[in-house]
Amino acid sequence: MIGQVLNFAVDEEHRTTDRVSPTKAAMQNYRRKTDIEHHPAVPWQNVPDAIKAIEAYATKPVVHDAHAFLVLTAARPGEVRDMEWDQVDWDAKVWNCPPSILKNGRPHRVPLTPEAVAILERRSKVAKGGYVFFPEGRRN
Repeated sequence: MIGQVLNFAVDEEHRTTDRVSPTKAAMQNYRRKTDIEHHPAVPWQNVPDAIKAIEAYATKPVVHDAHAFLVLTAARPGEVRDMEWDQVDWDAKVWNCPPSILKNGRPHRVPLTPEAVAILERRSKVAKGGYVFFPEGRRN
């Protein structure tokens, strides 16, 4: 899109050079792979059954809680795994995700539903250390 605008500017003599084409050519080697195969999404109509199946499979309460929290917040698994208690704003009912655990590297605030808060309250009674769900956080 930007290239089209700049090409138009060159055609209309608002610009004297086309700086997009050389950059575009140089970036061809750095494009994302298109042969990546993603997991298929669960159709929204099947989400309740999928959640029930996963809950039935979860053998430990912490796994059940982590999965339920993940679904309620739409977070990535690594973000939930690395969640620490000092990221929770109990008064505002918000999870303040630091850049260090996010894929895009920018801080993010996640509003917590009453169900998510209930999970955190339950975890606060049994969790040890700084991590909410798993004591070691991210496994290296």
